[in-house]
Amino acid sequence: MNFLKEMSSQPVPDIGWPDCFNSGVFVFEPSRVTYEAILEYAVTNGSFDGGDQGLLNSFFSINWRTTDIARHLSFIYNMNSNASYTYAQLFNSLEEM
Repeated sequence: MNFLKEMSSQPVPDIGWPDCFNSGVFVFEPSRVTYEAILEYAVTNGSFDGGDQGLLNSFFSINWRTTDIARHLSFIYNMNSNASYTYAQLFNSLEEM
């Protein structure tokens, strides 16, 4: 089952680990089946970071990185306050989008 189809938009890639997504900005209304699958996965596998982000990344990792990449949120939605200095050129180009 492709659980990613239930997301209204894809999450934003994590800054430190771009193969993972950041669950801080994450809009998701799971079906009952998906909700129960996530709960079962949590009990069976846990979370690699002890929190929701690790759990959700493990659960959705099967095809998050490559499926419907056009729906991923932009990097700008996950920028730290100092990123506008560190990534100034990128920040300015994304701001215009």
